[in-house]
Amino acid sequence: MNLLQRYRRLNFWNKIAVWVSICSILGLLYLFFPSGQSKANIHVNHSPGALIQNAVDSPNSVQIGSVTINQDKQQYRPISSEIESSVENKLANFHKKYVGMSPIVNVEYESGNNERFKVGATLGEMLTKQSLGHFDATSASIGRFPGYAITLHCGKNGSEMASDFLSAISPYLTGQVNVVILSQWPSNQMRLYLNGTPSFSENGSVTIK
Repeated sequence: MNLLQRYRRLNFWNKIAVWVSICSILGLLYLFFPSGQSKANIHVNHSPGALIQNAVDSPNSVQIGSVTINQDKQQYRPISSEIESSVENKLANFHKKYVGMSPIVNVEYESGNNERFKVGATLGEMLTKQSLGHFDATSASIGRFPGYAITLHCGKNGSEMASDFLSAISPYLTGQVNVVILSQWPSNQMRLYLNGTPSFSENGSVTIK
């Protein structure tokens, strides 16, 4: 008795069961052995500040969407090795120029902003490496010099030194600076006070506004 004869002798419900089994087998075969139609490969390309999604149907690539990611510039970003090296080299040259005066810079900050604290700490580490000063983490103040993002105090006849110092740290730190000369201070003494809101770039450099 062949298969067709056996099928004809089955009752109605058994015939239904046979067809269900056949459909299930065909479905599995379709999953494991897809048709000759090309499949789209989806991959994501990352670039600074943006996310690009492409659909790749070999051999052609077609862009199907673009989403811009707005990064929080006020979120702290670690200083890059390139910026750190640049600042340290400039500070070393600054130190050589004023080696006879032994300049000392104390970095202080306005309380209420954790990112501002981290900027002070980063700058303090670079100053310490060059024996030029330090960051005073305990000297947090409230309401000092509110009209300026950054205030730099220097001693008598210290305006040129102050300008050279600001130039040395500029690859890392920039912003509106109020330079105040205190005649009662020694000429080698400076204090950098961070008061504004930091804004960070991708490489970790910061502008305080």
